[in-house]
Amino acid sequence: MQREWLAKAYHTGSGLTKIPVPISACCPQLPCQNRKNRMSEQELQSLAIRLSAVLQQSAGSDSEEEASTGTLAADVMQLINGWAVGAWKVAGDQLLQLSFAADKQFDAQVAADFVEATRKVPLAETTLGIVNAVVNRRSAWARATELEGDLRRSAGWLGRFEAACSLSCPLTDAQGVPVGVLAVSWKELVDGTDPRYQTLEHLAAAVSERIGN
Repeated sequence: MQREWLAKAYHTGSGLTKIPVPISACCPQLPCQNRKNRMSEQELQSLAIRLSAVLQQSAGSDSEEEASTGTLAADVMQLINGWAVGAWKVAGDQLLQLSFAADKQFDAQVAADFVEATRKVPLAETTLGIVNAVVNRRSAWARATELEGDLRRSAGWLGRFEAACSLSCPLTDAQGVPVGVLAVSWKELVDGTDPRYQTLEHLAAAVSERIGN
């Protein structure tokens, strides 16, 4: 049976306004569970183009562009079969939230709390995976069970998400400097041997290749 995907997605623009974006049920041409969680290279590159364009947009984009940004996390989630997905942009000494989406069964209050808590995140908050990935310039894999570990703040959120793990991947420019980060959480434990983990890293690499080019 095909899984029905989310109808709640959040976008944060220059005015930091939440915009709900409806997402339709999973359709046969998308690589969800029935296609072993693999997206085609064409689909991946198309998403990479959109993500890189958003990261390179100047402040003050129009409403149509903002609405498009709001769907990005939901599209990543649908293609990688995630539980929740978020994207952030580096702005000085902090991360600014660009987009967040969660599965239809995700707790709405937890989603709202997370969106509010991560609108702006100081780069000093390295116990959060999205910050850790940017500061250390490498992927950060957090697990809900590691409440005393280096990514303990992420572990705390994963507990509230009812998720087992998350992967945060930095998005870098031509010089290897992070300009953003993409993060996905999963209900079950997903590690480096899983196609979904590998696909997310591949997507992040594809985005990075396009930034500044």
